[in-house]
Amino acid sequence: MFLFLCVCFVGGLVYVFVFSSLVHVVDISVSGATRVDAEDVRTKARAQLEGEFMPYIARRNYFFLNRNAIIQSIKTDQRVQSVDIRKKFPNSIDISITEYTVVPVWCIGDMRNACYVLDADGCVVAPTAIDADIVTQNPHFIVVDKGHDTLAPHQCIITDTQLHTIGYLGEELTYAFNTAITQPYIIEYLGSHEVRYNTQDAWYILVDVSHDADAILHTAKLFNNKVDLPGKQADLAYVDLRFVEKIFYKMKDGVEQQQEDEKTDTAQQKPQTDSDITDKKKKKDKKKKDKKKKKKK
Repeated sequence: MFLFLCVCFVGGLVYVFVFSSLVHVVDISVSGATRVDAEDVRTKARAQLEGEFMPYIARRNYFFLNRNAIIQSIKTDQRVQSVDIRKKFPNSIDISITEYTVVPVWCIGDMRNACYVLDADGCVVAPTAIDADIVTQNPHFIVVDKGHDTLAPHQCIITDTQLHTIGYLGEELTYAFNTAITQPYIIEYLGSHEVRYNTQDAWYILVDVSHDADAILHTAKLFNNKVDLPGKQADLAYVDLRFVEKIFYKMKDGVEQQQEDEKTDTAQQKPQTDSDITDKKKKKDKKKKDKKKKKKK
């Protein structure tokens, strides 16, 4: 009798834990989704819970949940960096999303060839369609690479620091020059680290992203202070900031001009104090006296 009861008990447990709907996942909570639609995450998760993976055993069974399948489905959204799934007995799961802070889109040629999503380290994550939302509605930046014909999976084409610099300068140059920077940012990437930012006023800015971003902005502000930019923007062709503390610029239908940092010269030409003037006068008087003495001799 005791054995019979034990068998019944075990059989009941097997039924409850394997076949019963009491342990079917029905509640799905999502956290961390900001740009990613939380409901879209739930839809992808539910799709992986449909059907059976063995006769009479549902995919949504709490104990047989395929976390990896759900994670891979959610990560098809290229804004998602990582996914963590935690189960709550008997029928709930919590999905935690970590999004990429910036989702740079890297397009080859004139954007008709191919576009790729990069990770935060500047490496290729996956190709993406040119008309995909992540390209057409990217709120951060799109780089058009003129230096490559194609890219390989996981190829690292730029450093994380330079990638950050491209996005940072794209925002800060707007304030430095009081103009809007348009997308896409065109990068002439032939190992020279040169990026071209087009402005809404039909002139462009050249920078070298291997330099410190703040040093580049200092040079931009220097140029803005020394050149009457508001009065000249309509006639500008480009401003070249690739050389720290030295700016080359060109007006439309004009010749290239150069503007240098004059802080050294300014330091040498600092205003004279009263003591400086007195010292100079004493030296001059001394020279005159010395000359008179020589004549007397």
